[in-house]
Amino acid sequence: MTSIRRQILRRFLPPLLLLAVCCDVGIYYYARRVLTRQFDIALLAQARAMASGVIWDEEHPAVVTSADAGSAQFSSRHHPSFFVVRWSDGTVALRSSSLGDADLPVIDEFNRPVNMPLPNGETGRAVQVQFLPFRDSDDEAHFQKSAGPNAKARGKLTLLLARDREEAIEDPCETLLGSLLAATGIVVIGAIGLVMLTVRQSLQPLARVAEEAAQKQSVDDRLFPITGMPAELVPICIRLNELIQKQQETAQRERRFTADVAHELRTPIAELKTLAEVSLKFSDEDTHSHSAFNDALAIANQMQRMVTALLSLARGQTAQQIVQPETVDLVAVIQSHWKRTEERAIALGVITHATFPEKFTTDTDPALLGIVIGNLLNNAIDHSPRGGEVSLELSENSSNWSLKISNPAPALTDEDARKMFAPFWRKDESRTGTQHLGLGLTLASTYAKLLNLNLIAQMSNGQLQMQLSHSSGAVS
Repeated sequence: MTSIRRQILRRFLPPLLLLAVCCDVGIYYYARRVLTRQFDIALLAQARAMASGVIWDEEHPAVVTSADAGSAQFSSRHHPSFFVVRWSDGTVALRSSSLGDADLPVIDEFNRPVNMPLPNGETGRAVQVQFLPFRDSDDEAHFQKSAGPNAKARGKLTLLLARDREEAIEDPCETLLGSLLAATGIVVIGAIGLVMLTVRQSLQPLARVAEEAAQKQSVDDRLFPITGMPAELVPICIRLNELIQKQQETAQRERRFTADVAHELRTPIAELKTLAEVSLKFSDEDTHSHSAFNDALAIANQMQRMVTALLSLARGQTAQQIVQPETVDLVAVIQSHWKRTEERAIALGVITHATFPEKFTTDTDPALLGIVIGNLLNNAIDHSPRGGEVSLELSENSSNWSLKISNPAPALTDEDARKMFAPFWRKDESRTGTQHLGLGLTLASTYAKLLNLNLIAQMSNGQLQMQLSHSSGAVS
């Protein structure tokens, strides 16, 4: 089952990564383009500046000099620059010392930087400019006079300047790319954390609804709160409350029906019991009618116990049962019921074991608490096999206490433990047994709620454990 958090991350993270990568690529190529453009502008400006510094020596017509020819960038061993000045017929007039025995290729482009492999094996940018070797005048006659008779034949000069682009373009781009990747990683990690935190905070109302639902033990519990809920959860809470209200109405009708039936049956059962008792008194013990009246009296007594239990259950479930709390010694109340069940346990061949503190006082209704404890003990004794051990342990801490009753129940399952407090529930679905009515644990659970006690049943290693507890947060 996939959680909402994982679904949000799966749907949010890939687009975020894609967006971040696209932004990184866009920024990287934009920065590379800007740096390349700036580099080309500077390269062309340098080439033109170098061309303007070329001087024709009148005394030595074959020699051309430039003011930038001896610059340190053309003699450096680390990322050197290269240039060559040629006449229009291809004759080299001047070249940088960084070229050594190598040469720069001839290109047809003028005033437009292009990529070019450099003599040192690197890839650089190169630009070529064309010019006349003089700077004081643009008059061709002056050029012919100063340059000599060979100038006309040779024509204009071309200067090809090439520079390594690693320092100006590649290194900054690599640094930028590394920074972008690091920033992307930080942003993605931060976004994941922020999304997780935001989702967790946003789902807290949903978690409260789930916790509220988990704490509901019956349809009589309060409805889900609407105030303070996000707008998305309000319709869910409203529908849940409508369902609970319908269940409450159904439960109320069932309780009224149970109470009404029990009240209606009290009188005819009492009459049947009286009739059976009178008939037994005036009949001969050896006759068949005496045995029949005896069975009728037993059935009437069982029906009377059931009616009494149903009436008690109805009063407890409809809050008609009056709770009269008083300060009592909890140990004394439990021990009094434990002694009575010990006698039944001995008769049934069940081993008993109990652990009590010396004394523990609490505020509760001793009569109702006695009914709860008595029903739990009787259930443990009656359903334990011969030779089985029933244990009782009372533990206390400050104003909190817990009573745990365990008995062997190898035939029961965890599902049975969850159904155990339902009215008339029996493991034997055929209901062949007549000793138990199936209302004792239901009545114990109802009275425990009236006393603000928590009663749970669970299976552990073939043992049925009934735990009755009280915390200081509840008021008995």
